[in-house]
Amino acid sequence: MPPGACDRCHGEARSLHGKEPVTPGRGLPPFDLVSGTTDVVRSVFTIVLGRAFVGRLRRPLWVNAIAFLLLLGLFAFALLPAFESGAGNRNPAFWAFASWVLLAPVGLELLAGPWQNGL
Repeated sequence: MPPGACDRCHGEARSLHGKEPVTPGRGLPPFDLVSGTTDVVRSVFTIVLGRAFVGRLRRPLWVNAIAFLLLLGLFAFALLPAFESGAGNRNPAFWAFASWVLLAPVGLELLAGPWQNGL
């Protein structure tokens, strides 16, 4: 078993059902779009309700949600007023939002990253 592989998949990419291995390749684009869209919904339910994941994601999801809300508050109460009060800004909301988009992933990783090491 490769290092870091779980007991369920043994380091091999498997379908959501876990029975057959996933094979790389391209199909017809419309079918791939429909299949990919339905797989997103199925994967969310698998991660939330799957036996291998139950109980392991509760804390990381809550920490991510709280960190995101803190960063959203930072945007609303710190970045936006700071850019609005700055002299010479032609579009302060745009620059505040652009700064938040660039800084939010780093802030999310700093705030919530330590709680995701067990995954």
